[in-house]
Parts: sequence; structure tokens; C-alpha cells
Amino acid sequence: MGRHAAGEEFFKAICRYSGDQTLYSYAYNQKHFEHFVQKAKAYSEVDRKLAWIPWTNWSMLSEPGCIFTPGPVLHELAWQRRFSNQRLFSICGITHTTATSRVMDCIGELLSSPVQPWDALICTSECVRNTVRRVVADQYEYLRERFGPGIQPPASIQLPVISLGVDAQTYDVSEDTRSAHRKKWRQALKIDDAEFVILYFGCLSFHGKAHPMAMYIAAEEAAKKSTKKFHLILAGWFEFDKMKEHFIETAKALCPSLRVSFIDGRKL
Repeated sequence: MGRHAAGEEFFKAICRYSGDQTLYSYAYNQKHFEHFVQKAKAYSEVDRKLAWIPWTNWSMLSEPGCIFTPGPVLHELAWQRRFSNQRLFSICGITHTTATSRVMDCIGELLSSPVQPWDALICTSECVRNTVRRVVADQYEYLRERFGPGIQPPASIQLPVISLGVDAQTYDVSEDTRSAHRKKWRQALKIDDAEFVILYFGCLSFHGKAHPMAMYIAAEEAAKKSTKKFHLILAGWFEFDKMKEHFIETAKALCPSLRVSFIDGRKL
């Protein structure tokens, strides 16, 4: 999934480019730490000390001074930290999908949990940051309505906007390579050179990522205004068969003028 790939790329970048002499792993057990060591050694270009902070000894997080959690669930760590010293370490999370009820609940928890101004929730775009602010504002209005106008908002955590990174060294984007891939897939999908292709690449999930309706409608309108044939390719994967049926049925209903192909993005 996208968040797994993003986490892998972030870890790879830390191992390759960080100037820190020690990399810390807040791991559940020895086996998980050994997995961390294996990955870190594979990605690192210099020798570093690799240190394990056991799951039950979270006060040791004061050594690195900050813990990165690959999601928006900051409140659980904030409550743990409150048992000892709230200046013990900073908590840094990151948003991925923001539209699920679970994620919005976690964002709303930022108001009532003991997060601090030295904590941060990285937002992957301005749009995401606006979403976070809106959810927090709505939750604050609810609390004022429930408990009275005397409730004051707590100190805000930091909401930096940092886009997800991509390891450019992984991909050969030369024009020759791109042309070869384009020719290969046009032949495989029987698309002639005059046909106009629209490509969607990503997780195919209408509830966790993006509903295809807007894309289908836009593609259909574009096809109607052109003399060219249009071909829509959706490259990704479906979590379950019912999701695939929904995408196919919606395509037939909303963009009947287009030929639509679905490709398993995990096998490209």
C-alpha cells in the first residue's frame, strides 16, 4: 500500500543521507529490531550504531529526542509520555489517507490529548493541512457547544507541509526508456499510436483514496470533444473483488465512449 511504500522510502532516505551517528529503533521485540538492522545495513552507505529502544522502555526515547510514527495517531504516545515528562521527547506523525473515520477521529483527538507545541503532524499537501485544520476546528466547536464557551483551545502542534519523497535513483526516466515502456504497453493493450491514453496509477479504492466518478466524467467529456479515440488505463490493485466490480460498472455507466483497461500495478 502507499503508506508502506512511503515509509520504506523515508527510512531509506534516513539511512542514506542522515548525518546522525546512531539510528534508533523503537521496536516491539528483538525479532523486529533484527529486521530493522537488516534493512538499515542494506540502505546505509556509512557505518552507524544501531540501537534498540524496547517497547516497554519508552522513557529511553529521550536519547533520540523524537519519535517518528508513520501515521496520524499521535494521541496514544502523548498519553504515554504524560506519565513521565512531557518534555522527554517530541512526537512526529504523518498523514496519509485523511477521509476515513478512524483518521478523522485521531485528528480530533489532538484537541483533548496532551500533545505539545514541540510535536508535529506532517501534512503531505496544503489541501491535507486545510483538512486537518477543518477537522480540529469542527471538533473545537463541538466541545464548546458541549461544555460551554469558556473552553480554550490547547496550544497547537506544528503542521508542516512536506510532500512524500521518491528515490529518483530507483527509476530510469530517460526518454529511450520511457519510449520503450510506452511502446511495450501499447502493443500489450492493442492501443494504436493515434489513440489518446489517460493513465491513473495508484491504489484503486473509492473509500480510502479517490472515487473514480470525477475522473470518469472528465474523461468522457474530453473524448466527446475530440476526434481521437480515448483509452483510460487504471493501474493499481483492488483490496477485494467487490471494489473491482464497482469500478468496472461505474466506468460503463459514466464513460461509455472510452475503452477502459485495469492493470495490476503490483506486477508492472
